[in-house]
Amino acid sequence: MKRLLLFLFITHFSFSYHFNFECYKRFFQYGFDELSGCLDRYFLRKLQHTFNITTFIETGTYDGKTSSKAAKIFPHIHTIELHKGLFNKAQKMLQEYGNVQQHLGNSSEVLTTLLPQLKHETILFWLDAHYSGAETTSHTNIKESETIIQEELRAIKDAGIKHCVILIDDARNFGSVQNGIRYKGSVGYPTLHEIHTQLKEINSCFRIILLGDMILAYEAHHDISFSPTAHACTTVRFLERINKNIIKQAEQVITNASHREKSLIKLLANATKETDIPFYKRWNSIITHE
Repeated sequence: MKRLLLFLFITHFSFSYHFNFECYKRFFQYGFDELSGCLDRYFLRKLQHTFNITTFIETGTYDGKTSSKAAKIFPHIHTIELHKGLFNKAQKMLQEYGNVQQHLGNSSEVLTTLLPQLKHETILFWLDAHYSGAETTSHTNIKESETIIQEELRAIKDAGIKHCVILIDDARNFGSVQNGIRYKGSVGYPTLHEIHTQLKEINSCFRIILLGDMILAYEAHHDISFSPTAHACTTVRFLERINKNIIKQAEQVITNASHREKSLIKLLANATKETDIPFYKRWNSIITHE
C-alpha cells in the first residue's frame, strides 16, 4: 500500500517548473519507484537542477536505494541510519559510490555534528527517519509512536542552515489543529502546524506545500508552479481557523480533479482511517457522491 501511495503522490501532486503539459508528464509520471518506494532518479535530478543542490542528506537509509540513485546525481551524499542491520545491508549497496558517506546513529544527533561542516553547501534534506515495523529501530521505548522529525528540524535550525530545501515524508501521519480542536494523526506525530512553525524558524522565507504524502519547503525566490490539487490540499490542511468559503473553493478544485487524483484521495482516506484526521475522508466522500 505504501509503495503504491508513494508512486501516485508524486505523479499527481508534483510541481511543473513551467514545463508544458507533455514534458511534465514525461518527467513526473514515475516520481517514485513503484517497486521499491524510493525517490526516483528523474525527480531527484529535477530537484538538483532547479535548486542547484550540492549535497543530499537522507535520514532513514533503510535499504540504501534512494541514496544509490542520489549518488549519480548529487556531488555529495550523507545518509543516516539507526538500525545496525539496515546500515550494514545498505553498506553493501553503497560501497561502490565514492561520494556517499554513511552514518550510523540517531539522526538528530548525527545532524548536530555534521551540519556545521556543511554551512556553505546547498542542501536537499530528505527526512524519512521513523519506526516502520520490525525491521526498523525506534528512537523511543514506544515503537509505534516513533518519529524524530521535530528533533531533526531543530538540529537544522540550530546549525544555522537556512538556504536549503527540505522534503519530509509521510505527511498523512501528521495531525492538524482547527478552531482549537486538535485532530490527532498517527500516534506520537506532531501537527502540520507545529512542523510549519519549525520550518519557518529555519527560514522565514520558506514556501511550504504538500506534495501528496510529502511536505516540501523551499525558498520563495524560486519560481515554481504547482497543480491546483496540491494547492487545495495544502490550503485546507494548514487552515488554523475554519473558513467555509476557502474550504468550499478548495473542495470544488478537488471535485474537479482527474480520475487518478481521485484514486489517490481514496488511498489517502484509507491510509488515515485509523486516525482522527478528517480531511481525506471528507474529500473521498465528496468525490464518491458527486
